[in-house]
Amino acid sequence: MTRRDQKLRIFADFARSLGTLSTCKRASVGCVIVTPTLTEALSIGYNGPPRGVSNDACRADVGECGCVHSEANSLVKLKTERSDLLLICTTSPCERCAGLIVNCGRVSEVMYLDEYRDLAGVELLKRCGI
Repeated sequence: MTRRDQKLRIFADFARSLGTLSTCKRASVGCVIVTPTLTEALSIGYNGPPRGVSNDACRADVGECGCVHSEANSLVKLKTERSDLLLICTTSPCERCAGLIVNCGRVSEVMYLDEYRDLAGVELLKRCGI
């Protein structure tokens, strides 16, 4: 295993650990945004109801649970203007989150561990060169 592979594995494990903090009743997803050298974690996220809303507010309905996705949570906390970042997520982004990733202009690569039920987000990222 190369040093880069070892670092990727560690950050992937970190994303999985972040997913355990999720309060969504339907899915637990974690996300970390890192530098391309894999030497800094710049932002983290996990899915759950919006800030200030009870953790019990999740409706657990597929596509309608009301939770903010981990990618969106990590993007709103990102405090850099770099445009070469790697987003590592436990599940491939949905189409809406893929759009946010594209529009933020700071993520150039996305790595995910498991596929989401709908691959429209992955296709969008590919079309946009991510």
